[in-house]
Amino acid sequence: MKNLFTAIFIFTTFFLSAQSNSSCDNAIRVCLNTPVSYPAITGAGQAEAGPFYGCLSSRPNPAWFYFEIDSPGTHTIALTNSQNRDLDFMLWGPFFSENDWCDSLLQSKVADCSYAGGATETIEFTSTVANSYYVLVITNFSNNATNVTLNQTAGTGSYDCNFVAPCQISLLTAIPGGCDTLTNQYTLSGQVWTFNPPQTNSLIIGVGENTISLTPPFSNPLNYTISGLPSDGQTQTLTAFYASNTNCTESVTFTAPAGCIPCDVSISSNSPVCEGGTLQFNTTFNGNATYSWAGPNSFGSNAQNPEITGISPSQAGVYQVLVTGENCVSEREIEVDVIQAPTAQALELNDTVCTGEIILFGAVSVPGAVYSWSGPNGFSASGPSPIVNSAGSEHNGQYMVSLSVNGCSNGSDTLDIVVLPSPVISLIADTVINPQSGNSLLIAQGEPGLQYFWNFFGNTSLINNVLYTSDKDSAVVFWDGGEGLLGVEITAVDENGCFAEEIRQQIQIIINTFIKGASAEAIRPTPNPSSESVVFHGLSKAETVVISDISGRVLMVERVEPGETLGVSHLPAGLYIWRLQGKVGFGGKLQISR
Repeated sequence: MKNLFTAIFIFTTFFLSAQSNSSCDNAIRVCLNTPVSYPAITGAGQAEAGPFYGCLSSRPNPAWFYFEIDSPGTHTIALTNSQNRDLDFMLWGPFFSENDWCDSLLQSKVADCSYAGGATETIEFTSTVANSYYVLVITNFSNNATNVTLNQTAGTGSYDCNFVAPCQISLLTAIPGGCDTLTNQYTLSGQVWTFNPPQTNSLIIGVGENTISLTPPFSNPLNYTISGLPSDGQTQTLTAFYASNTNCTESVTFTAPAGCIPCDVSISSNSPVCEGGTLQFNTTFNGNATYSWAGPNSFGSNAQNPEITGISPSQAGVYQVLVTGENCVSEREIEVDVIQAPTAQALELNDTVCTGEIILFGAVSVPGAVYSWSGPNGFSASGPSPIVNSAGSEHNGQYMVSLSVNGCSNGSDTLDIVVLPSPVISLIADTVINPQSGNSLLIAQGEPGLQYFWNFFGNTSLINNVLYTSDKDSAVVFWDGGEGLLGVEITAVDENGCFAEEIRQQIQIIINTFIKGASAEAIRPTPNPSSESVVFHGLSKAETVVISDISGRVLMVERVEPGETLGVSHLPAGLYIWRLQGKVGFGGKLQISR
């Protein structure tokens, strides 16, 4: 009995490969009148279920054969192998119809069986009927390569060899040599094993267009050598077939050695590329070559200059290309950067403003970004935070912002700006007031619902008190009786918080010389109204005359002698205020008419 533990260990330790006659349906017909040799099957697993295997406790790597009896008698067949491996067998028969036994391999049909542990087995049986068939399975317990031979060594029985056996290549090996540093080529060698090889025409063996021809007679094994193959490190296919029987063929794959002479090749790209754009590679090589590209996201191509359209950030990284020329091979790599296209995002800083206010724009900051703004009335700006210093109705509407990083962008964002109209107000107030009246009414006018704000500046000591209405749309000013200049400033705010443009007005507080007293009445301009010139009557000596408009703006300052004429033709028609410089109480109104 064999050690099953040892058998399992051996079975799982060696590389396995299948072979063609590893099932009953594919059994090969042989004639044992002469020795039959074949390479032992490896890697074929256990024999199929169904037959009665008798003594075969395990049945690894089965090789199936059958033969026909010519002359019945005794048969002694030696089962040997070149490497002294442990082989076993099972023989069934007789059967009386060719190829009709795979479902009838029963216990009653067992002719011989051995599961011994030695390197040599002997098949012994006695045939009784001519033209009967026997089925033989030989198992390779060790799962190691070896050449097996069946040879009848004794007995009176013989075998029928009068048949045309199908040609079948049972084993084809390919052993590549190393790369030749002078030619960048390698030599491939190996063996061909064939059942029933034809003995006419040639056996063609080759890799692609590189082939050789072997001529008959053919015997097992046939050794071959193919030289001058290009070293490219690629998976290659070796094929063998007989010219007189192209159905008798076999192929095997192997890996060629990597090239040992570098190609003069360079690669470039249009990196960095914007997300969604097209990545383009450019490979420079002078000569015929094949190209094999690999890169991120399972990228692969055989083009010399491949492209990737609609590229995404996940496709950034290192790309490699293997260039295999006629006598060279090189691998190059290049790193590709995909710029993730940023999306502009506007910030709502003050999307509702009043007329005249500052509009602040803003966008989410992106390092290295270039911003572009556009909007109503031809508005355009750059930068993440442009402003409009004074908002007007022309700035009302939708604004758009976009950005780019290294020329890459991805859409835009919009912002709606509402510019509210500011209220418009006016002031009704005298520009020249006689404080002797006691008080004055100042009235502000504007749309309903405004809240007004008053401010007096200048000589505010002229004011005793100010009384306002509830919304301050009017003010009553009480005077202290003095003279001077007083400024008034007024603004208003509406329910939206929009302020009106400020109104500023100067008020001349003057005691009218015509009603003040005799000393003042003695000095007066005549004629009044005047169109061309005036004379200041009552002057006893030279005085400086100051003429201002009703807002207090000084228009003339002239030194006037007693009786001298002062020209006023250059002044527009209207009401003016005159006074003697340095003399309080000497002054009054001057009317210019045309």
